[in-house]
Amino acid sequence: EEELFAIATMGFRGEALPSIASVAKVVCTTSDGQEGTRIEFEYGALKSWDHVDAPQGTRIEVSGLFLQTPARFKYLKKPAYEFSIIADNVNRLALAHPEVRFTLRHDNRLVFQTSGRNDRREILYQMFGLVPSREAVEFFKQSDDFTINGYAMQPSVTRASKNYIYICMNGRIIRSWPITKAVIEGYREYMPKDRYPI
Repeated sequence: EEELFAIATMGFRGEALPSIASVAKVVCTTSDGQEGTRIEFEYGALKSWDHVDAPQGTRIEVSGLFLQTPARFKYLKKPAYEFSIIADNVNRLALAHPEVRFTLRHDNRLVFQTSGRNDRREILYQMFGLVPSREAVEFFKQSDDFTINGYAMQPSVTRASKNYIYICMNGRIIRSWPITKAVIEGYREYMPKDRYPI
């Protein structure tokens, strides 16, 4: 148990990037603020590797996913559905890491952007609009074993799906039915049937 609580890293997830680069066009630009590197892959082949001037941070651009692997490409659903999955994941990551600036573009249109100023209320505004974000109630509780914090939306702000209940544990987005159920039960008497909180 002590070893679990001592883990400070989020685990290794670097294997995902080469996997994506093998089935898409990927451009990765990263910089520590002084030196920058830009790497471009095209369906598994390294196309370029250059030193560049770039602001601090990492930017990853992916295009042409599965175009050269028809067996996988045919299983993709309609673009609007696939994009909704991507947008939902970006929203969840932004809530988990408000200290990181996220930008999501689709068809050359800016869809979602956060400032990276560690302000979750700003992210709620980007996701749900002014009134829900302004009226969200922040909560915080700390004990010897854990800290819990977040935002509770007003009961007037509902959705037809449970999928808008976001849970983050130790910097990771998780799905937990016991926690989700507890949140739903806490709101139940204040909401119409078949409506769920955010």
